[in-house]
Amino acid sequence: MVPTSDPRGRTAPTDSQFGGGPALAHAPAKTFAEPRSSPLTPGHRWQAYEVGELEPGGPGWRYRAVNIATLDNVLIRVLPIDKKDDLRKQVWEARKKLDPLRVLGGIAVHEHNGFRFEVTQGAMETTLREWAACRKASFKDIEGLVRQISSTLGAMHENGLVHLNLRPTTIFVPEEEKETHLVLGGFDHATLFDQNELLAIEVDPYYAPPEAARVDQHAPGAALRAWDWWCLGRVVQEIVLGHHILSDLEGRDVSRARAEALLLETEPNAPKAGAVECMEDLDKDLNRLLRGLLASSRDGRWGYSKCGVGSITRPCLNATIFRARYASSNGVIAR
Repeated sequence: MVPTSDPRGRTAPTDSQFGGGPALAHAPAKTFAEPRSSPLTPGHRWQAYEVGELEPGGPGWRYRAVNIATLDNVLIRVLPIDKKDDLRKQVWEARKKLDPLRVLGGIAVHEHNGFRFEVTQGAMETTLREWAACRKASFKDIEGLVRQISSTLGAMHENGLVHLNLRPTTIFVPEEEKETHLVLGGFDHATLFDQNELLAIEVDPYYAPPEAARVDQHAPGAALRAWDWWCLGRVVQEIVLGHHILSDLEGRDVSRARAEALLLETEPNAPKAGAVECMEDLDKDLNRLLRGLLASSRDGRWGYSKCGVGSITRPCLNATIFRARYASSNGVIAR
């Protein structure tokens, strides 16, 4: 039986206290503890790869590595084989169905001595954040970005996957492309949304949706797809502004605690969790798009049918309902 949740898609909050910090880097609520030490050692050879440095992020251990024969950069994730192994196999098979030109694809899987080794393409040199820092994104740029990413997310969702880690640093721009072509990476937390148990998901309040704030265990189900659409909204918002929206709010407090307070809408006279109303001189079509993606109410959020098919400039709701949905709290849906 699928666990029940409240109308916001939240399960019981934890009692942990979160510390703040000035950086907007990935800031998980906690790391996943592993019962054993990693079988790989940086600087040593494993299979056809020279193992590089250990990277943080997600369950297991992640290593940068290089294919000794081709010199291609790869990422090796090492996971102890346990009761979740069948799920990991299903996730891997679902990822293989995605367009290899649109995602960092899987290369090989090995199981040995109680561990699962997943080898995938390594991160590309230029992230979307770095690409955007070198130019002023036009509406055409934003429209192309939304179309490409929403198409990839739509394909993931059709194959039962949710990404849960979308941000400007997990989207890549191949340098050799004449036109902006986006490749999605950062699949550390990708999983199937159709499960029978609560999901332990690391929450980064800078990019996670309101229903995920201060929650460690999350209810499964198709509603998890709304997490990805919120993340897309935050990505678009950051590309338009050139920085995270927190930097524009009163006090310029970009701490984790402030990011959580914004999501929970607990501060008096504070903006909605999406803070779209704080963006000045915003193009009306971008305003409509961002209010649709960054609706606090999970069920009122736009998805693939709203921004992946057809034109993002086309009105999808009448103005009254549209404004009401964005203005709703994360526990109330405006109809």
